[in-house]
Amino acid sequence: MDRVVPGVDADVVLGDSTGGARQLVEHLLSLGHRRIAMVTESGSVSTARDRRKGYEAALKDYGIPLDKKLVIPGDYSFDDGFRGARKLLALKNPPTAIFGSNDEIAAGVLAAAKAANLSVPYDLSIAGFEDSPFSRQCWPALTTAAQATGDIARRATERLIGELKHGRHAEHSIANVGFSPTLVIRGSTGPVRPSMAQTKP
Repeated sequence: MDRVVPGVDADVVLGDSTGGARQLVEHLLSLGHRRIAMVTESGSVSTARDRRKGYEAALKDYGIPLDKKLVIPGDYSFDDGFRGARKLLALKNPPTAIFGSNDEIAAGVLAAAKAANLSVPYDLSIAGFEDSPFSRQCWPALTTAAQATGDIARRATERLIGELKHGRHAEHSIANVGFSPTLVIRGSTGPVRPSMAQTKP
């Protein structure tokens, strides 16, 4: 599985959620966005915590202070993506880009943008995470971080077989390394509008 569960003594094979999120936010920053919001799971899931770390690290690299009003917690769901985006878009100084910590959240953000008659990506850029069917079925399709799901499953299977043969803590046990997601750029992200670029963070 691709997350750490507190109190459960089990091996896990992890994707690099922190690095993937950092890469996505850096993509938005490279497009000129400075007010970048995040709609995320509340933090009870390790992947959400890691993706928030990546979001904050990218902002810090660009010298942008964290604005807690731009981070909306909830669940890994379409509905919470929609509700979170509505809160963000109602701000006096709304974000020019929103990062959903999974594709289902990002799809909800996209629906909220359309309900507000915003053009994506002209008025608002949106990015997700995972490269799930949600990311490809949306219009425009979502920029996202594609997880190496096949590689993660293969490594987990190899570890399980090794442990069954040689014991859990055998010296030759295959290392648990983080698999780096791949940035997939699609139509939901674009350059910040010149009129918005001058907005203070």
